[in-house]
Amino acid sequence: LIFIGGIYANSWLLNVSQIKVRLYLKYLAIWLIYAFFSIIWAADKIEAVRNIIFLFTGTLVIFFMVFYFNNLNYLKALYITLLLIFIALLPIGIWETVTGNHLPMAGLFGIDRLDMAFMPSTFFRNPNDYAAYLALTIPMFLVWVRYHQKTLGRIIGILIIILGLWVLLMTTSRSSYIALFSGVAFWLLFFMRGKTKLKVISVVAAISIFLILFIPSTIYDSFTLIGEEMSSLSRVYNDEDAPDVRKNLIKNGLYFTAQSAGFGVGAGNVEYYMGKYSIYPVGRTTNIHNWWAEILVNYGIF
Repeated sequence: LIFIGGIYANSWLLNVSQIKVRLYLKYLAIWLIYAFFSIIWAADKIEAVRNIIFLFTGTLVIFFMVFYFNNLNYLKALYITLLLIFIALLPIGIWETVTGNHLPMAGLFGIDRLDMAFMPSTFFRNPNDYAAYLALTIPMFLVWVRYHQKTLGRIIGILIIILGLWVLLMTTSRSSYIALFSGVAFWLLFFMRGKTKLKVISVVAAISIFLILFIPSTIYDSFTLIGEEMSSLSRVYNDEDAPDVRKNLIKNGLYFTAQSAGFGVGAGNVEYYMGKYSIYPVGRTTNIHNWWAEILVNYGIF
């Protein structure tokens, strides 16, 4: 999404080296072949096939983007499509935060935890996933506001950003708060100049003031969460309050990798092994919660 937003504003990125891109696609092809052979030793064959389908789908998206989206009009069409998807999901997120109800296919459907009942997730597995999507897509509307020619279109874009920020705040996803803030700050510092920078800063400031005035308690809670997240980076834990589950997930993953002689447990099988063969306690958590570790355990050192 960041890549698409950047291309919309900077068409020169279309001249990216085709040689490097083809090498990257060859790497993905090798990964797919290795994943396919890993079915042989994967304990959960169904999950392995499912994981390979997802990997293949993602590779196809990259392939078609590189070889068929070869002019700016195609990219603009995709950009508009992504904006429309965001707009379609937004009312669902607002409905969830207001009513506490969720779609049957949502991860929060039927949840009995009051602290999570009013968190939005739309079609995503959990609020954190939806928050990551919001944090990646809201900057694309900033691009819309910046480059749209008509005042009405810009006003609509600002309203959508305000609603998107409110829904994002309701997810309580601290890392997504930080990601969005960092992305917007980077854009303002390095891609905006002179009067344009002042205009964008004014819009961002106006949106911030609006949110502070209308939902002050949510804003305060969000800043508190961000403060806790930032302070945790430098916190020194002792043995009594250490976050053992996260560490044990990684340690189990390394153990599984060693047991597989470095070949990995097979595509998509890390959660199966975490649930069946953990030697370090992780409770009911089976997701390894680390993207690099998940690739290592599933596909091995290779």
